[in-house]
Amino acid sequence: MRRIRWSHGIVAVVMLALVCGLGWGDGAREAIAQTGKVRIGVVLPISGQFAVGAVNPKRGYDLAAEEINKAGGIKALGGAQIELVYADNQGKQDVSIGETERLIQQEKVAAIMGAWHSPSTIAGTQAAERHKTPWVVEVASADIILERGFKYVTRVNVKASWYGEAPVDFLDYAKSTLKMKVERVAIMYTDDDWGRSSVAKGTKNALTKRGYQVVEEIAYPSATQDVTTYITKVKAARPDAFVVTSFPNDALLVARAVEQLGLKVPIGSASPRGYVQPTFRSNLGPIAEKWLVVGGWNPDIPGAKPLADVFKAKYGVDMNEHAALSYQTLYVLKEAIEQAKSTDRDKINDALHAIKIGPGPLMVMPFTGIEFDQTGQNPHARELMLQVREGALVTVWPEKFASQKPVLPFR
Repeated sequence: MRRIRWSHGIVAVVMLALVCGLGWGDGAREAIAQTGKVRIGVVLPISGQFAVGAVNPKRGYDLAAEEINKAGGIKALGGAQIELVYADNQGKQDVSIGETERLIQQEKVAAIMGAWHSPSTIAGTQAAERHKTPWVVEVASADIILERGFKYVTRVNVKASWYGEAPVDFLDYAKSTLKMKVERVAIMYTDDDWGRSSVAKGTKNALTKRGYQVVEEIAYPSATQDVTTYITKVKAARPDAFVVTSFPNDALLVARAVEQLGLKVPIGSASPRGYVQPTFRSNLGPIAEKWLVVGGWNPDIPGAKPLADVFKAKYGVDMNEHAALSYQTLYVLKEAIEQAKSTDRDKINDALHAIKIGPGPLMVMPFTGIEFDQTGQNPHARELMLQVREGALVTVWPEKFASQKPVLPFR
């Protein structure tokens, strides 16, 4: 009797594999044969000092998975449902490696998304590459993530040096269109891979090439509890513009110090991460007013309202760029699995590198397209400039996406 039952089990698994277009192979294919679900890993700093930043990306992933499953799941795999398997890297590189390996070896995921935080993404993607498991980056932007010659890592979002260029693009606009005097610029950034590559590399290079004078440059530890010394240096430099990069906790410290020390600067702009978070505005109230924030998506851009309304009804807060990026990332991965017609990791990876998504129902970001170059970067990713106005973020540049004009001076 035992032999008969075992034989029937093998027949059932083989039949499901044939129906889904699968062969024998890795644990991901075995997992779908056993459960009828496509297991996708999501690595985020769910706990630890960066946990506040993971809240909205997780919401974006959850909403996209819910919608995809309600719409029939992965149709190329007989309607298999997506199951998101979360892993908490705590914002730590060693934990990110361990959790990535757990997802691959024990949870049998077909692919991985994440991890919001650049340093832990750098570490986790090393493990994914070693195990030949596709990883799609949603938010983490450090240039180095895709500068290591990896074959299994792709990124929907802009790379950090492009974040750094976006504030300079806005300064050009302020000079040429708004007729503001902008010559002297102070820059400040977190002293890590992301901060150095986004501001030190992107912003500083762009400022220098375009003839601006960098009058102060400050690298500071994101774990600091006091930034007054740094803002005092910025104030003493008397810049026309101040460009800063921070994580959520230190963004609050920076904004409070700007207010308390009475920093007067015509243009104050910030790269995202800390400043785009709803907590930046809710915790600071009037202190957050007029901050200019680099961001890739906002509910007021053309075509965004239906999704924004669904998100707000479900979670009670406005959808932000990071939620939109995670939402978009799952749809990109879902489309790759559809095209691969398989949960085989190599086939999914091949499909990701061949994918071409243009404006339409699969596109929620204000990009002209989504595809991946030989490094894994989406060359069509772009950024907007948002401004805090009466407690809300409004799009103020480029003009074709803007719902309002920017209000200057900043302070």
